[in-house]
Amino acid sequence: FPLKDERHLEKWENIVKRARNDGQQWRATRHSYICSNHFEACDYTILPSSTGPCRLKKYAVPSLFKLVFKPQSIPKEARSRLEMPEGSSTHEGHERPISHEHLLSTIYHDHCYGKRQKLIQQTPLQEIHCNSCQDEEISEKQLKHKIKNLQQQLRRCKKKIRNMAELIDKLQEELIIKSNVADKLHESFDKIQLSIFQNVQKNSQSLPCGRRYTDDIKEFALTLYFYSPKAYQYVRSILPIPNPSLIRKWASAVDCEPGFLKEAFEALSDEVKQCPDKKDCDLIMDAMSIRKETVWDKKNDRYDGFINYGTVNPEDPETLASEALVFLLVGARTHWKCPIGYFLGNKISARIQAQLLITALEMAAESGLRVWSITADGTSVNLSTFSLLGCKFGTTYKDMVTKFKHPTEDYHEEHKMKVNLAAQTLSSSVADAIEFLENVMELPDFTDSQGTVIFCRAIDRLFDMLNSRNPLGKCYKQPLRLNTQDIWESTLRSTADYLLSLKTDTVPAQLLSTHPRKTFIIDFVADIKSTIEMAHEMLSSTNNPFKNMC
Repeated sequence: FPLKDERHLEKWENIVKRARNDGQQWRATRHSYICSNHFEACDYTILPSSTGPCRLKKYAVPSLFKLVFKPQSIPKEARSRLEMPEGSSTHEGHERPISHEHLLSTIYHDHCYGKRQKLIQQTPLQEIHCNSCQDEEISEKQLKHKIKNLQQQLRRCKKKIRNMAELIDKLQEELIIKSNVADKLHESFDKIQLSIFQNVQKNSQSLPCGRRYTDDIKEFALTLYFYSPKAYQYVRSILPIPNPSLIRKWASAVDCEPGFLKEAFEALSDEVKQCPDKKDCDLIMDAMSIRKETVWDKKNDRYDGFINYGTVNPEDPETLASEALVFLLVGARTHWKCPIGYFLGNKISARIQAQLLITALEMAAESGLRVWSITADGTSVNLSTFSLLGCKFGTTYKDMVTKFKHPTEDYHEEHKMKVNLAAQTLSSSVADAIEFLENVMELPDFTDSQGTVIFCRAIDRLFDMLNSRNPLGKCYKQPLRLNTQDIWESTLRSTADYLLSLKTDTVPAQLLSTHPRKTFIIDFVADIKSTIEMAHEMLSSTNNPFKNMC
């Protein structure tokens, strides 16, 4: 009941009082309800259903009631006998005519069906009719009117335009839109938008087990679930898209056993044929720790969790795996990335890593991809891996060899090292803080810390240049371009010479590049030389050179 709208509430209460017809002054409370059967279909914005709530229009009023008139007794004041004059007989009374008005004045309660007085029964009166027949006629008219409305709604539903393409054609036929506008609308709604529209129309009223999805909807669902499962759950609450368990079932049809994924290379090969700019890419190799445990595989009837190198036979196949080595290809000209394989191992040796790297480069070349660089962490295993492939990490810039011959063609590839961790702690803000503590606060613990400040600023500047991502970047964060080659090349070379000249504070002093903890210096210098040599080839290439390197 609309308890907050007094005028609207009064209408509802009056209708209910007429339907109840019990003579009581009934009032609605917050516990009062009216069944949805007492409203017409045109009164709803959302029709009632067995699966969801319904919603009435703002000023809807209940109108469908089966009015039942209960017979009521004649009040006591209407039960008075007619007094006869003294000395008159009953026969005289019968001879005296009694008018209808006089009779009805004694029974002033309308539509009463109580027992009539004895005198009234003996009086030859016309039969008094009630309004029940009239009410039946009214209810019959209401039913006929409702049937007519429902038939009109059914005809409108049959004539309803089924999809967006028919709507555009209809508008064009009726000359509401021009042909060029219709063509643009067809271009806009003939792709995934039209598939989503048709999917909502077809599956919104179906049970989840009875829904059927087109290939476009399957591709849309797989892509969305790959980017964000949480976003997929939100979209699924609005659109009728597949259950995540069904997506996992579809994905299980792809062979995802440890090793290189043939499906990934086939997909990349098709992409390169459609877009040649996707040919240039970089290879990333990284290892991540996993929990040592065995898992039962129902599909293959075996236990998983042991060392597995794919086609390469492991030295000890019964050992539980403690890490996963993942290979990832990233676009150099365009923004794309694709995992191409993974391997389960326990402290994978440099020899096996080198063998897997060669296989990855060969399969990438067969798919039409050109790998410009290889990026890896600066661990001792990775340094040994690149040494086995032909790289050399000396103590001077000239002695550094940061490229090796490609296993299939006569061009060289360079690799870059990941230096994010070092640059996060050795930034210019740290250098500013040290200078403030030394010069302003004059703390004795920070005396003669100028060398540390220079070191932090050099590492921060180097990281900005090697990690530039925005083509519109400024200062040291701008991408490497051919017209500014002299500036960034001299800055990188001077930074490499500075790092190679660093020594320990022991007696006698030792170069950090020869210290047992030399990985930090070697990685940065190798990264600098790889970047310079790779930039020369990418920016000065005669066949489709790069505009910038970022």
